[in-house]
Amino acid sequence: MFEPLSLKAIHCPATIASAATIASAATATPRHPFQRLMDAVPALMPSILMLNIADTIYTLGYVQNGLAVEDNPLMAELLAHSPLAFVLGKLGLVCLGMFLLWRKRHQPLASCGLVVLFLVYYGILMVHLGGQQISAETAATLWR
Repeated sequence: MFEPLSLKAIHCPATIASAATIASAATATPRHPFQRLMDAVPALMPSILMLNIADTIYTLGYVQNGLAVEDNPLMAELLAHSPLAFVLGKLGLVCLGMFLLWRKRHQPLASCGLVVLFLVYYGILMVHLGGQQISAETAATLWR
């Protein structure tokens, strides 16, 4: 009466495409667990540089106005020599560190290092901005 259907008799392009996708996914190289982090690293580079420039400007302004002291001995020595030496030294050392981490950016530890560097400079900027707010409040109190 009725013949049983054979899977060979059913020809569905969607089924074949799905099977091919599954097969290629099974043989594809697995993504590294930190791949999303490593993909974000190029966007962090200009941000780190801008945060470093902001830190340099704030630090220079605070130290020259007697509101702060440079705690880093190397940077304090450069600042004692001249403000230009301080700026060039600070920017140069951070750019060198960024370059070295960038060269190894495909290794998770280097990518994590760049993220940590970004977070540290972001935190430093928040401290500077908080200090600026406190300085503004102190100045407003003094003028009363």
